[in-house]
Amino acid sequence: MMRRTACLHALGFAVTTLASAAHAAPHAFVSVSGGTPASRAVRVIDLETMTITTTIGNVGDEPGRMVANADRSQIWLSSWRDTAQGFNEGQVHRIDTRTRQVVDSQVVGIRQNRTIALSPDESRVYTWKTESVDGVSSLGVAVLDATTLAEIVVVPITGSGCLQNASDIAVAPDGRIVAGGCPDGLRIVDPVTFTVTTGAVTPLPGTPIFGFSPDGGEVYVAATTPTVANGGTGIRAIDLETGTGTDFYWEVPLGSPTYPNGSTAARMIVVQRPDDPPGDPTVFFSYGSAFGNTPVAWARSSDLAGGIDPRQRRLIGRAAVGPSSSLGAEIDGNVGLGARLGGMIRLRFDPADPDLALAEDGSAVALEGVGTLTDIIVVAEPPDALFADGFD
Repeated sequence: MMRRTACLHALGFAVTTLASAAHAAPHAFVSVSGGTPASRAVRVIDLETMTITTTIGNVGDEPGRMVANADRSQIWLSSWRDTAQGFNEGQVHRIDTRTRQVVDSQVVGIRQNRTIALSPDESRVYTWKTESVDGVSSLGVAVLDATTLAEIVVVPITGSGCLQNASDIAVAPDGRIVAGGCPDGLRIVDPVTFTVTTGAVTPLPGTPIFGFSPDGGEVYVAATTPTVANGGTGIRAIDLETGTGTDFYWEVPLGSPTYPNGSTAARMIVVQRPDDPPGDPTVFFSYGSAFGNTPVAWARSSDLAGGIDPRQRRLIGRAAVGPSSSLGAEIDGNVGLGARLGGMIRLRFDPADPDLALAEDGSAVALEGVGTLTDIIVVAEPPDALFADGFD
């Protein structure tokens, strides 16, 4: 029997705690967007045997970002495909994790679609929509019914460079929709009136949006300059009200491994591990690079809180796991799955060693096209007990 941490879910964290040690083998749903056309699918991987058990096809030419509901019975996937007319077609697919099948699909716009977000009440999904009228293209946030995928409204996003740089869409714990990409600042959309306001300028127009602070007052994005001498960028926390930003840096002991300069953060997940204090989960940031080692950095949620001295806001753990751009975690935080060029690696979390939060355990599975893998969601069996990527 599993129980969710309600207060954390209310803050937008996809967190589930372990109430019983007994649960069936978890499976990872992995979107693969590179390689041959046949490899572009959602693969389901048994994390005990590290074998592919199911391939979910008919999800477009480039399966992208995914988001799941609280019990992980449903996954929404962003994608796109080339049409016979020679242009791109944005798509959203809804996957039933019990049957492991696509149950609904919807065309959304005429360009690549690589982001998706879910409202806190799980009634709506948000994604980009690009339209063209008389040769003039426009950008908007499409608001879709989460069950039917029917379009409710399209919220126009305007400004120089917004269309060209549209990046992530994320949903704050209070329901506000935060859209990235516009050079002059984040766009913040009221979920009731759909009024759009301009927020803080991010380090770069296309900076990834990872998630939010525990209190929902700050949004986490990627910093753009190395914050330690041995390479790798930090994380910037931007106050949604004032626009002020604070960069996290690593507390790196002597003798730590070096990472390629320019290694940039790619994903954030939140895990309430058994040894974590109640309501104070561990936040992991996985990094991406085309070569060499890239780190996974971590901190407790309380270490990232905006009310403490900014000089103490640091990422206090890190592990080298190779060129890894995504990370998923099992419900109890003991087993993870990382994306590596050419395949997936299984990771073990070690709560007894705060300086090395996780490490490879030697198990791997090859996947064609995994170099451009986009997302991992881990689902326990049965799907009422699980944990997934923290982008809800």
